Amino acid sequence: MKVARRTLDDGWKVHSFQTFVQDLHTIVRNTCRTPTGTQDAPTFALTTTPTPQQTRALALIETITL
Repeated sequence: MKVARRTLDDGWKVHSFQTFVQDLHTIVRNTCRTPTGTQDAPTFALTTTPTPQQTRALALIETITL
C-alpha cells in the first residue's frame, strides 16, 4: 500500500469503512412512473450504474461467507 498516496499497490483508492459505505451509498434504485397523468400508470425501476470501484467492492462483498 502506498500510504502517502493513499492507494493500494494495484492503484485503487484506499477507503476507510465510512468512506467505503458513503461511496456505495450513491448506488440507488429509483421507481419511475410513465407520464400519463394518472396514479395507476405503470412503474419501472431504474438503478444507477456502479463505478468500477463500486463494482469491485460489491464483488468482494459477495465473497464473504458467514
